[in-house]
Amino acid sequence: MKLKVFTLQFDAASGAFPDDVLREFSDRNEILSVTEQFFQHLGLPYWAILLTYREKISSSGASLDDDRRIDWRNRLGDEEKACFDALRKWRSQRARDEGIPPYLICTNRQAAQIVASRPSTLTMLGEIPGIGDAKIEKYGQAILEIIGSMTLRDKTSQA
Repeated sequence: MKLKVFTLQFDAASGAFPDDVLREFSDRNEILSVTEQFFQHLGLPYWAILLTYREKISSSGASLDDDRRIDWRNRLGDEEKACFDALRKWRSQRARDEGIPPYLICTNRQAAQIVASRPSTLTMLGEIPGIGDAKIEKYGQAILEIIGSMTLRDKTSQA
């Protein structure tokens, strides 16, 4: 039995707590119990959730949670790694500014998928699993700008 704490900040734009990361986690794990607490910090509403869980086991016997142990950066090509690094640097700074964990903005897997697919529109960005309307509204334009600037930089350096 394991424990995991999620802290979700209320998103005024969508009128809800972004729960993409919570849903993704619960898909990979068997939730045994849930304890939740609503609180405010610096005038902003938060929802803290403590989950007691057990890892789901696939038919091959491997833990489905092994996915988070993957080094997603090493699965990218050399040109994509610079974009992945830029996206993670932006994500870390934005998370610090908002006082939230970086994975609430996007997970490493999502960042790798964004870099690999190089979306050029918000609609294309929304096709990445776990990137819902709330994340698109809050972070979408910034993500597209990072991807666009890195794509342009890659093309310029190849010329």
